Amino acid sequence: MKKGKLFSTLAFVFVLSICSLTGCGNSGNNSTISLATAKETIVEALKIEDVSGQMVLGNSVESQGNRNIFARLKNSKVKMVGNFDYGTAIDGYVQRVGADWTKYSLGSSESAAYYDGENVYLNDSETITDFQSSYFGLILMTLDCVYVDLLFLDEAFDSIYNSEVAKTTTDDGYIYTMDVNMPNYVDYVSAKVEEMGIGSEGVFGEGDELQRNKDEGKVDLKIYFDKSNEITKIEMTVSCCTGSEQLYDTIVNVTRAGDFSAPDWFNAEDYE
Repeated sequence: MKKGKLFSTLAFVFVLSICSLTGCGNSGNNSTISLATAKETIVEALKIEDVSGQMVLGNSVESQGNRNIFARLKNSKVKMVGNFDYGTAIDGYVQRVGADWTKYSLGSSESAAYYDGENVYLNDSETITDFQSSYFGLILMTLDCVYVDLLFLDEAFDSIYNSEVAKTTTDDGYIYTMDVNMPNYVDYVSAKVEEMGIGSEGVFGEGDELQRNKDEGKVDLKIYFDKSNEITKIEMTVSCCTGSEQLYDTIVNVTRAGDFSAPDWFNAEDYE
């Protein structure tokens, strides 16, 4: 996979900005809180009762409980915009229970697939494959490995965020806008990717390109809460120039959703 496309794929895992995905009224009450206070709220909101199935990335997640937004929400609506192998946008629904992806219905301008927990069915042929061999399965695994679990680890709080967080009160709850230190973010993600053996050429490039991403790149990260302090949505936009002369955005939105069924195009009899 090309280096530029690799990052676009990976940025699908560090998690998130298309505000029109779900509306959120703004009462105009803005304040600043400490990173420590924000961390306490975020970690508490991500807790689930049984974390025995939590994926452990090296020793990163050990003794830190669940830090995975997909596992916490169980059913999520996902929208990604970037430079992917199959078009510039991917959207649909995913379901995760503990460490396992149990269902998804995802599509792009060129392809769509439905995973029922056992098989992956492709809409452009009568092909059945498995989760790990499917394109959208790879996207989800990459998200899972590089960004979602890593975004809220203690190490991330200690390194990639600055000391203050903007809090905006809305009609539905409130929003945290995290102040991401781009040079630290680049170093943190690059180190984690190297640890996992993903993207040996460097997620953010090398040499002058790497330095430019540190100097000119940007991460916008917003975390939405309801009035019960539950996370309802994460929006993340990563701007970088990896594999391109110009800065480009990779956008990932994850929104709380209800249970979902097979897409309209799916007919099990077509695959028998």
